[in-house]
Amino acid sequence: MNTRSAIHQLNFLHILNDGFTASLPLLLPFISKDLSLSLTQVGLLGSILSILNIFLALPAGYIAVKYGGLRTLVTAVLLYALGFIGTSFSFSFLTLASLFLLAGIGFGVFHSVAFALIARLSESKGKGRVIGDFTAIGDVGRIGLSTGLTFLVAFIGWKITALTYGLSALAIFFYFLLIVLPKFKNTRVERKVQGKVRLKDYLHNPRFILVNCSGFLDALSNYAIFIFLPFLFLEKGIATTQLGFFTAVYFIGSFAGKTTLGRLTDKVNKVLVFVVSEIVMAVLFFSLGGSFPFFVLLVLAAILGFFTSGTVPINKILVAESVEHHNDYEQAFGINTIIQGFAITISPFMLGFVSDHYGIENAFRVSAVVALLATIPAITSRFVAAQSVQ
Repeated sequence: MNTRSAIHQLNFLHILNDGFTASLPLLLPFISKDLSLSLTQVGLLGSILSILNIFLALPAGYIAVKYGGLRTLVTAVLLYALGFIGTSFSFSFLTLASLFLLAGIGFGVFHSVAFALIARLSESKGKGRVIGDFTAIGDVGRIGLSTGLTFLVAFIGWKITALTYGLSALAIFFYFLLIVLPKFKNTRVERKVQGKVRLKDYLHNPRFILVNCSGFLDALSNYAIFIFLPFLFLEKGIATTQLGFFTAVYFIGSFAGKTTLGRLTDKVNKVLVFVVSEIVMAVLFFSLGGSFPFFVLLVLAAILGFFTSGTVPINKILVAESVEHHNDYEQAFGINTIIQGFAITISPFMLGFVSDHYGIENAFRVSAVVALLATIPAITSRFVAAQSVQ
């Protein structure tokens, strides 16, 4: 099987993973009603899904090195398929917690391994286009599968819906196990990689450290923006019935940003694209403090989605390039996923704290400052890269 076919398979798995990741929490309002769960218990179930990304990122890389990356991702499909199927038969919080843990393990191993495979497969192609498209394609599942779930729950109830999703994922697992995996045996996507790079070696790679610092600050500045953007617009007098328009244009901008900026890095210096994006993002954060008509705010939301999401594939590309000399992407993206996970965890608390104490407009201004700070390590990494070439 050729490289293009392998990329298509990984894109499909990304749609599936992100779609199922977004769908499982949407069952919680219906589950909590039937099983009389408290909001604390609901929150704990949601936390199980998100925090496993941090703890499993590095172990997932080691497993992929030993057993093969694609095989690891296919096994992840089995885990969250069983999680959904088991959820449909759940009768208590403890049962649910164990099943969410099982599904969370499947979700938690995906991104670090998948980005390592995509980085390796894109070495002979336009890295920006391949990684940008891969980053964006997950949104197709996130929107499509989660939207479908809400409609199904209304017609057939949450238990049958969970069972339907679980059985569908199980069928896909067997398809990959019996048909796809044998075709990729002994190819770059499934060959076992000999991990020779020690963890401490990454601490002696200044370029790797710098691009991860810029990625951390980027995620810290913009991850929680979508959560707080509706609150800002409501404060400006936007009707609740109009918020759906902002959600739609933000997601459209997000998808366009990931694909467009990813492709742009194949033609323009990657650090330059990242720095300009952060500056534009900061300007937008500051400008949202002003008073604008509805249409202008709608345009700003679309542009904001474009740049806040568009920087994600750029950071992944910079991470890949910082370690491509030793080709050990599994550990590199494991570390990157952990760092991003901490930023994603901190970001909502940071914006919420500033909003409560200093006002939501000032929270966006803080995000603007953090976005500008993200440019410093990015620019420094370019000089480090230039010196290493010399």
